[in-house]
Amino acid sequence: MEIVVHGTNGGFRTLYNTQNAPRIGNEIRNNVESKTSLGKSVYAIDFVTNGCVFRKYKIVKDALRNNATGFIAFSVFLPSDERLSGVDIKSILDKLQSHYVDNYIINNQMNRGERTQIIQEDWTFVADILSKYNTLQDHSINQLQPGTKEAAFIYYKNDDELIEYLDKPFQEEYCEYKQVLLIDSELRLNCDVLDIMRNSGIDLKNIDLKNEYYYLNNYNRSKGLTITANGMQRSDGKGNNLIRAKDKVDINYKKDDRFYFPIEANGTISNPTSEIHKYFELKRNEIIIDYAAFSNPEPKIKTVILEIRDRNGIPINDAEIKCDDNYTFKTVDNNKFTFSGEDLGKSWTVSAKKGENLFSDNQPIDFKRDCPEDIGIVKLQLNEHKKVRFSGILNNVSISDIKVTIEEKRKYEVSTEVEFINDEINKKYQVSATYHKNNEKFYGEITFCPKDSDTIRINLQLVKVEKYSIDIGKYGKENQSLPGYSNSKAGKDVESYIRPKQGWKFIGFELQEISENSGYDGKLVAQYQKNNKPIMVMALVPLVLLIVSFGVWWLWPKASIETDFLTESQIENYVYGAELNLVVLDSLKTQWDKQNIVDKKEENSIWYNPITWLKSNEPTLDSIEEGQWKKTAESIDRAIKKRNSINNFDFRLLKDSTKYSSQQLKLKYSINGIDSTQYDTIRKKFYNVRNWNLNQIADSINVFLKSKVSEIEVLNENNDVAKIKASGNPEAKGREANISKSTNKDFESINESKIQQTTNKETKNQGVNNDIKKQLQSGTITKKQLEKYEKENPVDFKSSIDIYLKFWALVKDSTQKNDFDKLLKDTKRDDTLKNSELKKFLDFVCSDSQAFQKYLELSGKATMKSINELKKKVQ
Repeated sequence: MEIVVHGTNGGFRTLYNTQNAPRIGNEIRNNVESKTSLGKSVYAIDFVTNGCVFRKYKIVKDALRNNATGFIAFSVFLPSDERLSGVDIKSILDKLQSHYVDNYIINNQMNRGERTQIIQEDWTFVADILSKYNTLQDHSINQLQPGTKEAAFIYYKNDDELIEYLDKPFQEEYCEYKQVLLIDSELRLNCDVLDIMRNSGIDLKNIDLKNEYYYLNNYNRSKGLTITANGMQRSDGKGNNLIRAKDKVDINYKKDDRFYFPIEANGTISNPTSEIHKYFELKRNEIIIDYAAFSNPEPKIKTVILEIRDRNGIPINDAEIKCDDNYTFKTVDNNKFTFSGEDLGKSWTVSAKKGENLFSDNQPIDFKRDCPEDIGIVKLQLNEHKKVRFSGILNNVSISDIKVTIEEKRKYEVSTEVEFINDEINKKYQVSATYHKNNEKFYGEITFCPKDSDTIRINLQLVKVEKYSIDIGKYGKENQSLPGYSNSKAGKDVESYIRPKQGWKFIGFELQEISENSGYDGKLVAQYQKNNKPIMVMALVPLVLLIVSFGVWWLWPKASIETDFLTESQIENYVYGAELNLVVLDSLKTQWDKQNIVDKKEENSIWYNPITWLKSNEPTLDSIEEGQWKKTAESIDRAIKKRNSINNFDFRLLKDSTKYSSQQLKLKYSINGIDSTQYDTIRKKFYNVRNWNLNQIADSINVFLKSKVSEIEVLNENNDVAKIKASGNPEAKGREANISKSTNKDFESINESKIQQTTNKETKNQGVNNDIKKQLQSGTITKKQLEKYEKENPVDFKSSIDIYLKFWALVKDSTQKNDFDKLLKDTKRDDTLKNSELKKFLDFVCSDSQAFQKYLELSGKATMKSINELKKKVQ
C-alpha cells in the first residue's frame, strides 16, 4: 500500500508520496470557478497498469494563486496482489483528509490562507495513520486496464453503499474511463461539482454489486479448453481472466475433433445447479478448473460393412476376414467392423480369403472416402490365384535353382515359383529356363497352361557360351571396371570400357587365335588410330563462317523463324515413337539447339558471330523455359543413344540400362528374348538395320528366334561346308551358295511378311489415334475421359492431355489471368490443340481483362465437365 497527496498549492503539484508510490497524481480541474462546491468532497476509483487507486478529492481555493478554485486529493494505491476492505479504505482516506484540513486549510483555503509563502507541512501523520491498517494478500491478482475516456460518475445514497463500491472496485463497466467519481447523492442538486471536475457526463447506473467477480486461476490454453463469458473468450492473461457471477459462461473442450465429440456446458456461476459447476470449483473468488473432468469425452464411432464378391460379382458370405493396423486385430461381426475414438486415426487394412486359392488384395480403409458418415461400405473382390512351380531336368536329375522367363507375363530370369491370377490361369504360356553350372549354361523351353498342373518340368540342354579374353592394347588405359572377358567375337559388350590414351582413338577389336588350353575361344586386342587435328583447316574455319554467315543473313527468309519452330510435343511424339531414324533425330537436335533461348540471349553480344552485329534487334521466338528446353534436349540425346545401341546391337545397354516407351515395348521384349549365345548370330544376320523402324527390327528378331533351324544347327552346317571347302572338294562352293541363297530368301520373305503385319497394325493404331485427336479437339471431351486417356498413356497425345488437364486444374484453383495466358501459348504450340475448342475458349477468356472477369464471375465452373458447358454459361 502506498500514499500519494497531490493538488493545487501554488499551482498543481504532488505534495507528498510514500517511498515506493507510483506516479498517479492527475489533474482534474476544468478551469471553472466554483460557486457551490467549495469544501465538498468526492471519492473516486481508477485503475493503473499494476493495481488500483482509491481517492478522496476536496474542492478548495489556491491561496497562493489568488484563491483560484482548486483541489487536494488523497490517494491510496493497492498493488494487484493486495487488498483492503471498503471500510478500511474509506477510513484511511477520511483520516488523511481530516488531519490535513484541520492543520493546513482555513476557510477552504490552502496554505492556511497565507498568500505570500508556502507553509511547510509535517507529513509524519501519514505513517501514524497507516500503521493501524494491514493489507491482505490477494492471490486472484485482480487486474483491469485503465480506460481513455474522461471520468464517469456514480451517485451513492449513503455510507454503506459507498463502502460497498469501495469494497468491490473491479467492475467491467469502469474499464472505458480514466476514473469513476463516487458522489454523494445530496450533491446532485444545487452543486456545481461536475462543472469544475473533468468528466464524460456519463452517469453509471445499475451497477450490480451483487454480481461478484471471479478469476480463472489455473487456465491452460494448450489443453484444448475454451471458456467464454457473455460471448467474450477468457484466458489466463491479466485483465482477461475475469468472469462475473451472472455472466453466461460457455465451456467447450476438444480433445481431437477427428476422434471425439466436444464436451460442452453452459450456465452461470451464480446458479450452483448449472452444468458448468461439474468442471471447476470456487475458492473465494478464484475459479479452479478440474481438468480431470475432461478426461473421458464421448468417442466418435464409425461402422464399416464389408461387401465381398468373387471376380464374377457373385456374393461370398463365408469368407475368412482379417482387419489390422500391424499391431491390433479387429474382431468382425457379421461382416462388420466398428471403429471408435483414436482407432479412427490408425492405418487399417482389411482383406478376405476363401480356401487356399481365393483371396483379395489388402485394402486400406480410408474413413473419409469409405465412411464419410457413421456407416460406410468397403467392397472386396476375391481373386483366384494359382502358383506354379518350375524345375529343370538335366540328365534325368531335377534341378531347382533355375531362372525362369515368361515373356507374356513380363517375367524375366525370375525364381521358380510364379503366380497366375484370374484369367491368366486359363491361358497358354511359353516358359524358358536357364541354368548355370561350372561355367556352363543350360537352356530349355516348354508351352504350358497353369490350370493343367501345379508343377512344370523343363528339359535342359547344354548351350555353348563363347568367351574371349581382352587385351587393351598398347595405347589403352587401365580400367578397373573392365570385365574379365567378352561373350562377343566383336567385343561389342565391352567396347564402352575401353579408355584410349590422349591423342588416340579406339576403332574396334582384332580377334586373334589363342591356345586351346587357355579356356578362351580367342583374344580380342583393342585397336587405335592417331587422333590428328587438321590445324590449317581449323584456322580457315572462322573466315569461312564469317563469309557464309553474312551471306545467309541477307538471303535467309524471315518467315522461316516461325515455320521451322519445333514444339515439345512434336519432339516428344517422335522420340517416344517406333521410328527413331538417326537422320531425323540429328535434324531435331540441331533445330532444338537453335531454339535455346539462353543461347539466343548470349548471341546478341558474341564478337565472332557477324549475324549478331546486324540482327541483334530482330524479334525472337517465344521464349522457352530453360528447364523445359533442357529436358527436351536430353530426351533427343537419349533417343540418339538408344538408336546407336540398336544399330550396333549393343545388347548389354539394350537389356540393362535402356528405357522404352509404350510404343517401343515390342522391341524390348524381342531383345530380352535373345540369349547371350545368339548375340553374334543376330549381329551377322541383321548387320544393317539403320533404315528399319523398331517394329520391323522386333518382328524380324522374333521370326528368327522362333524358326525351326536353331543357331547351333546353322553353325554346324556352316562348319561342314568349311571342312569340305578346306579339303578342296568342289561341292563346297555350290553348297555354300545354296545355304546363303536359301537363308537370304527365307529372311526376305519373312521380313516382308512381318513388315506388312506391322504396317497393318500401325494403320489400326493410326485409326485409334485419329479418334483420340478428334476427341481432344472437340468441346465435348470430359475430365473423366481425359483422366482415362492419361492412364492409357497414348504417347502421341501425352503433351496434349497434360495441357488439357492443366486447364481444368486452373479452372478449379487459379484466378490469375497470367496463368491462362501461358496455357494459351502452350495450346497454340500443340499440334493437336491448336485447332481445338479449348484453344477457341482460351482465345476468348484471354482476349482482355473484361472477358476474363466475366469468366471469373461464372458460378459453378469447377463442377462443369466439358468446354461446351463452360461456353454455354459464359454466353
